[in-house]
Amino acid sequence: MNLDELKEHKGRKAFAYVHTAQGSAWGYAYGYTSTSRAEEKALALCQQKALSLGLDKECEVLIKH
Repeated sequence: MNLDELKEHKGRKAFAYVHTAQGSAWGYAYGYTSTSRAEEKALALCQQKALSLGLDKECEVLIKH
């Protein structure tokens, strides 16, 4: 996925991010039926990456629209 695609999408999108001393992870989603569904997907993708990297913090939604 390309972050430029997220910028271009007009609505129902979300971006989640986490950063620790061990590294960072992110996830984003767009094109869902609601912003809350996009948030859920972005958080799930971010958390999946964070767990695979051994990060010890929860992802947070930074952008939703």
